[in-house]
Amino acid sequence: MYIELELPDLQGFPDGFRDYWLNITFTNNPPIAYHIRGIVTNYVRLVEAAMADYRHARLLTHSGWTLTTAWGRDHNRACGYFEACLSNMHRAIRFMKRILNHPEIPQTLKNLFSNKPLFTRTSVADRICNIRNAIHHLDEKILKGIIPKDTPFTLMATGLEVPVPLEPGQTLKTIDRLRIGHHEILFSEMCAWLLEMACCAEQISIYEGHGHANSSTV
Repeated sequence: MYIELELPDLQGFPDGFRDYWLNITFTNNPPIAYHIRGIVTNYVRLVEAAMADYRHARLLTHSGWTLTTAWGRDHNRACGYFEACLSNMHRAIRFMKRILNHPEIPQTLKNLFSNKPLFTRTSVADRICNIRNAIHHLDEKILKGIIPKDTPFTLMATGLEVPVPLEPGQTLKTIDRLRIGHHEILFSEMCAWLLEMACCAEQISIYEGHGHANSSTV
């Protein structure tokens, strides 16, 4: 069996959103209400965490499939990071939806996202939520001893396996997705959604740096 890996590199923001943390820590801009600050800050920090999780998982998946000495170990570690990534993405989506809909969020901040981010739409948000929930439900099945025989114990990096032309009996397996039960998410999709989340977090960072945090909510 040949292996081909299709795990896009997550481009941009290698240092997270340092300007956001500097702006809210050291600027003299009057702060927005504490409970509103919690919503905005949690969005930024969860996106930053999800990006780091994805990058760790990507490296471990590569080594797990290409280094025989890292086979079981790095697969296991990668799954843990992917699980954390999906959980943090799900939580970040909830906070972004609150930013878009909370009556006390400054309108100038909401206006940054007048084109509703793709990752907040039901077609995307539900898929991430469903796979995150499936991870937790699998835990419950394992703990109760009701998992069917030969069922995977964890979220898995996997993909389709197809015959190789002109090489009878040989196959090519493309590692391009995460699967748990009947739920799947392509790495290309995850990467695109994470990048959109990151761009939103960067817009928030710029907004804070310009001193608009105390703008009118009207």
